[in-house]
Amino acid sequence: TSYCCRRCQGTRLWIKFSRSYHFVCDDCSANTPIAHRCPSCGEAEKTRKQRGKFFRECEACGTSALFFTNPPSPT
Repeated sequence: TSYCCRRCQGTRLWIKFSRSYHFVCDDCSANTPIAHRCPSCGEAEKTRKQRGKFFRECEACGTSALFFTNPPSPT
């Protein structure tokens, strides 16, 4: 699945946490919420971070799946 900015449809995104996890667009700096539903049971999934990798997790089904990896920071 590819993700895009809800304002400019740009695909140069990274994930940031403030009150919740959301995508930030490198092109226009807009925030795009992350909302996933479990494909098996339809329940809302939570986002879990492990270093620069982000997983969608369904508590009801006990499943976890990688959905996004933040790009490396510019040096």
